[in-house]
Amino acid sequence: MARSRRYAEYSAAPLRSGRSPSRPWLRTAQLNAVGWAALLGLCAAAAGVGFAILRWTGLPSWPGVALALAPLGAVVLADRKRWAGMTTGFGWGGSPDDVAGVVAALRSEGVSASVELDGPALDTWVELGVLPAGVSMPETASLTYRNRDARRVQAVLRRRGIDVPEPLW
Repeated sequence: MARSRRYAEYSAAPLRSGRSPSRPWLRTAQLNAVGWAALLGLCAAAAGVGFAILRWTGLPSWPGVALALAPLGAVVLADRKRWAGMTTGFGWGGSPDDVAGVVAALRSEGVSASVELDGPALDTWVELGVLPAGVSMPETASLTYRNRDARRVQAVLRRRGIDVPEPLW
């Protein structure tokens, strides 16, 4: 029996009027049910401690419940610190020399950046019959940097006339 292979059909996503795309509040952490339960338990315990301390001191005890936000804030701060240290890349089809010039400009501003060569994968193109044999495809490179430096990288790229999309963060 022969099976037909159909391509997935895609429809245009509805446009949002004037709203920016939703952003996750945790950028690297993905909590499962156990993680959410642990976080909720820590928040409840912190609220209980804050309530008990204020009640023991004779002050109004309900503001102590605000201490429940402390574990949540600690998780968000740890997550943002982890995300900031992760590397990301951006390629615009520039040659290795173009990207090396951008890296030099970024390093002069104190940004840790590097050049990552994008291999031409010529064999694949020849096998597909897109390029005739003997014709070489130009080699390109990408820029690699840390997420914490995204705004400075974006500014340098724009000063050099490279179109950069707005970051989600």
